[in-house]
Amino acid sequence: MSDAPDSLSAPAGRFSFCPNRQVDILLKALLLLVATVFLLISWYAHPSGDDWAFAHDAETEPLLPWLWNYYLHWQGRFLSSTVLHTLYRIMTPMTASWVMPIMLQAGWFATFYAGCRILLCPGRDRWTAFWAAMLLHVLYLAGLSHPREAFYWVTGTVTYQIGLLLYAWAALLLFKWQMSARTSHLWAGGVLTVLAATYCEIQAIAVLGTLFAFMAWTRYGNGRWDRRLIIIAIASVLGAILLVASPGNFARAASDARNYALGIGDIPAGIGNTARLFLKWTLDPRLWAATILLAPLLISSVARHPRRNWPLWTGYLPFVLFALLLPGILMVYFGYHRILVPFRVRNALYAMYLIYWFCACAWWIVCLRSEWTAPARLPGFLTTAAALVFMAAVALQGHFPRAARDLAVRAHAYDATCREQYTRIRQAIAEHRDTAIIPQFINPPWTLRMFYLEEPECNINTEMAVYFGIPRIAVDRMPVKDDFDPDGF
Repeated sequence: MSDAPDSLSAPAGRFSFCPNRQVDILLKALLLLVATVFLLISWYAHPSGDDWAFAHDAETEPLLPWLWNYYLHWQGRFLSSTVLHTLYRIMTPMTASWVMPIMLQAGWFATFYAGCRILLCPGRDRWTAFWAAMLLHVLYLAGLSHPREAFYWVTGTVTYQIGLLLYAWAALLLFKWQMSARTSHLWAGGVLTVLAATYCEIQAIAVLGTLFAFMAWTRYGNGRWDRRLIIIAIASVLGAILLVASPGNFARAASDARNYALGIGDIPAGIGNTARLFLKWTLDPRLWAATILLAPLLISSVARHPRRNWPLWTGYLPFVLFALLLPGILMVYFGYHRILVPFRVRNALYAMYLIYWFCACAWWIVCLRSEWTAPARLPGFLTTAAALVFMAAVALQGHFPRAARDLAVRAHAYDATCREQYTRIRQAIAEHRDTAIIPQFINPPWTLRMFYLEEPECNINTEMAVYFGIPRIAVDRMPVKDDFDPDGF
């Protein structure tokens, strides 16, 4: 064992996850490598599916008439739809497909960094917050159900991930308001709360539940209800109602009543799938290893705050909220698709799970700790073992090995195939042909490929054809599909 400083006593710039210097250096190098691989592969992402449809609408229709029609006849996510429409007014789908993954990954790291600065590392140097945020960032990347639907498919990214960032920043600002009592933090957090509750129904329940829990927390601590929070809560509820009660939601359901029907048999199926996802995430060794590595900072942060005699049962609140959230979403999606909930929704649920997990950890420390006069330390062998487990789990299985292989071997060929497709379509248009024959993907990168192109009547082909302004797009060979599910369902 080395005599390197531990995470609590390290001077500025020398934060360590564990006392073994060699293991600590390897862990930090792996964190940087994983984040870099997922960032670099963004350059090879290309539009797919609904990306073409939204881009065509943005280039041909003004925002407000299109949004009103969309809200009345398709679905109520008017905020995310506004973002997509505006995005494609600013840039082409080819540009957006690599710009958005970079922006979203940078946004998540900035969120984790701000969270660590506010919650885990108050008063500490920036390097401590940097490495803690990098650990959380890699934990999120590694635990996603599928990175493609989180970052590399613009429609899914804008629809789900941006709303989660709004949710996370709203929670951080409201907590910051509790610490600083600055009204600007309260109203900024309130605006983001309303936007998050109105953005997407997936996190609307979580946003409202978190807001109500926060209101109860302030009521318990201050002895009265804060009227400003009540105003924020009313606006958030109205926004969520506007989102869910959209005529387009009902019109879409009526147009495909068979798929949208929710039978009694879907209820146990949804609950069973909820339990499986919950168990899978909870038993993930990467989660437990990251929790152990961050525990010294968490304990130290909690020890800085005045002790309050919170009831022990409040430690269950984050998990109660999540347990109430998951079955409803999974049952609805199971009833609609007759399959498991899509990866993009599972990714959103996993992000909320991580938030609730670390909230519960902090809450139990608050509830169970005695009056500490100095920050507690975990045994060195425990943090070293946690670092080794985390490195092995991230490096040897899951998304990172696939992403690294894709970046090194498959991404360039996939990018070249996509560009060849665009060239052939433009040649067919220049030659006034009705059908463009384009190459099919061969061994496409698992990290990036969203859809295969199929027969000309397939909606994936037709959306692409409509964007380019050609009647039909066909492929020179039919795809050999793989239905690999990384979650093992």
